[in-house]
Amino acid sequence: GYEGALCDQCVTFPGCIYGSCIEPWQCVCDVNWGGLLCNKDTNECDMGVCVHARSCRNLIGGYLCDCLPGWAGPNCDIRNSSCQGLCLNGGHCEDSVSGSRCLCVPGFSGKHCQTGPSPCDSTPCQHGGQCVDKEGRALCSCPMGYSGISSTASTTQTIRNWRCDL
Repeated sequence: GYEGALCDQCVTFPGCIYGSCIEPWQCVCDVNWGGLLCNKDTNECDMGVCVHARSCRNLIGGYLCDCLPGWAGPNCDIRNSSCQGLCLNGGHCEDSVSGSRCLCVPGFSGKHCQTGPSPCDSTPCQHGGQCVDKEGRALCSCPMGYSGISSTASTTQTIRNWRCDL
């Protein structure tokens, strides 16, 4: 039954391998072990421990799940979102079986909402002028006869800051 200086340590059943004692002469098996002497490896795969997995491999004293895409954790029960950190500039990520995609807030575009609004979006060039986004500044390429705000020539094609006036 009991041993130790105070006779308070439970004695396990002789031959108990992977177990401990709660009552004298018992063998209470550790996790993943079974049998009378706790010497039989439990096949956890038969218990359906791998939730979203391609396969389950029984190991001595444990198991290994081969998770399906989008799932993680020892039991493949944690959703592994491919959305984390994917969308920029306030974009919202939508996760699906086929993958993930970003839904951008107005003014932003691109696969990851990485392209911001352009100063040319407001069509600042008048009279048929073509707007060029140059490092975040709107420049107008004016047609013949028109010039930009800081140009004095009225018959040459110029690229200047802002509109195209006579």
